[in-house]
Amino acid sequence: MVDAMKNPLHKKLQAIKEVQIIRGIELPVGLEFRQLVVTGPPGAGKTYYINQIGGWPNEGYLDLTKEGWWRDQTLVYRPREIHLGLPYKGFKEPLTVFDQEWLDASPDALAIDFTRIRIPPQNQSLLRTNWKDRYIFEFVLPPPKQIYNQRTERQADGYFPVDDNLSLDMVIRQADAYGEIALYLHRAGLNVYIRKDIRQAPMLISEKGEIALPPWAVAEIKTRASLKTYSGWKQLILRQSAIPWFTITNELQELKRASRIPHDGKSFDVVIGRTHLRFAPEIPLGASKKYLRLHKNWIIRQPGSCNAKNIRGFARIQPEETVMLGRSNNDFDILFNFSKDVAKSHVLISNMKGDLLITPIDKMKPIKVVRLDDHDNRE
Repeated sequence: MVDAMKNPLHKKLQAIKEVQIIRGIELPVGLEFRQLVVTGPPGAGKTYYINQIGGWPNEGYLDLTKEGWWRDQTLVYRPREIHLGLPYKGFKEPLTVFDQEWLDASPDALAIDFTRIRIPPQNQSLLRTNWKDRYIFEFVLPPPKQIYNQRTERQADGYFPVDDNLSLDMVIRQADAYGEIALYLHRAGLNVYIRKDIRQAPMLISEKGEIALPPWAVAEIKTRASLKTYSGWKQLILRQSAIPWFTITNELQELKRASRIPHDGKSFDVVIGRTHLRFAPEIPLGASKKYLRLHKNWIIRQPGSCNAKNIRGFARIQPEETVMLGRSNNDFDILFNFSKDVAKSHVLISNMKGDLLITPIDKMKPIKVVRLDDHDNRE
């Protein structure tokens, strides 16, 4: 049996204390929803987790030996589940931990060749993408015994080729391989954290001598932008700051501060005064993935208006557009016939590259949100 003490992350993990709740799951407080890339060994619970948080359906594959893998089309749609192709000494092509060559090789013959792994460049230019900060990798790594039990139980629900000849030794080896690569990417400066259970807080890799926490693991402290730093100039010029995500449920909740709602393919309802509006991502039938990536519009309409005899119309919010909902917006007032208890300037709605930023204006006038339909319109 493989020695479990070979776990490369043994005594190197600590719980992330400052978290945000997205769809019932604890995520690092500074993480932006579309930064998230989820990976891990077979049977770790990645697919269930992605479905739970409303991520992109279908699995992707990344060859970490490929130059420029960080620009791969697989990473365009996030959050998403990704399988990793890893380089091994003595093997010309990268292997996944469920490839037959990997499964047939003896543990002693499987040594990851870290020199072949490509690492994205660190770029501090205002006009270029900082690829290291573009993604945050979450490695789903429950205890191997738990993974083994999950894979054994799911065999009753159908045929999973990756579970052929399943053994605890195999599961331990696969989990350790992902632990090794998580540790390597962390040391290489990528954003990496570990999750042992979706019901628990995620965990940071913390080695001896590491003191500072990554910015996505701590709550934002609002300070005046310093013009002596790149981040200060970026904040000043681009007006970028962390805005918390709002988890919409099937229960009516009051939104009390500026919050972000992801473009996750699902509609939700906003109630201001006695006016009820539905926000739905605009996803035409048969639209290609490329089209959806470039056209992240939202439609605002009254619930049931698609079936109504007298349709007043709808409003569209395109990326980088902001609209104000309130009685002083004459066009919207005519369109939606705002009730008198709606403020003249009630709420601002901004489309930020597909995600919606909802900002209350009148603190005396509540804004409530609810999700009545959990259907993903992208499917």
